[in-house]
Amino acid sequence: MKTLFSIVALFAAFSSQASGTWIQNTKVTDVRWYDHNGGHGYITTENNSNPECPNAKTGTHRYFSNTGNNTQSIISLGLSAMLSDKTVNILVEGCHDSLHSKVKGIVINR
Repeated sequence: MKTLFSIVALFAAFSSQASGTWIQNTKVTDVRWYDHNGGHGYITTENNSNPECPNAKTGTHRYFSNTGNNTQSIISLGLSAMLSDKTVNILVEGCHDSLHSKVKGIVINR
C-alpha cells in the first residue's frame, strides 16, 4: 500500500507541472552518469524530438544534472524501463547548453 501511495504521489507531482512537455511512449535505450562538473547524466530514447529545445540538433539524448533531488529516481526509473523493455513518458523542460532537453520526470508505462 505504501508503494502504491508513493507511485500515485509521484505521478500526481509530475501531472501538476505547469510547464514542460511530455514525450510519450518512447523506449529508453541507454542511461549514462558522469561524476564530474557537479555530476550529470543522459537518458537516450528512441524518440528524437526536442520540443523544449528547438535549436538543438536532432538527437535522442535527454540531459539531467545532480542539482535536484530527483537524480537517483531518474537513473533508477530509466534503468528499470530499459531492462524491462517498457515504454516511458518523459517530462522535459528547457535546454541544457542549447543541445539537449532537460529531464524533469519519468513515468514507466505498463
